[in-house]
Amino acid sequence: MNTVLNLELNSEVDRTYIVGREGHIYIGDLSVSREHAELKFIDDEIYLRDLNSTNGIYLINNNKAVRFYQGYVEPNQSLMIGRKKCTVQKLIDISLRTSGLPTISQSKTPIVDGYSN
Repeated sequence: MNTVLNLELNSEVDRTYIVGREGHIYIGDLSVSREHAELKFIDDEIYLRDLNSTNGIYLINNNKAVRFYQGYVEPNQSLMIGRKKCTVQKLIDISLRTSGLPTISQSKTPIVDGYSN
């Protein structure tokens, strides 16, 4: 894990965020459930869990989407939450913004379709 990301995760240890239309990490799309997923930081690792969402979570590997229910993920992992494609790192960036902690990226580009800072 790179040093910068490690510093960010240290400040997030044992924190849990809800991803969804009404979550800490907001994704504004009807294909995303109100409380779609849980993103948890555990001992410098990232744990992602589907909260029985309607449209699920899919990991994208070699242009193939594979259904994902729960487990540890890497920051550079591409995934789909509902119909919205992003990376785990983008979710982390949003979680850092919502927690008020400093972030690496302060760009004005959308993080997840339908969300911008």
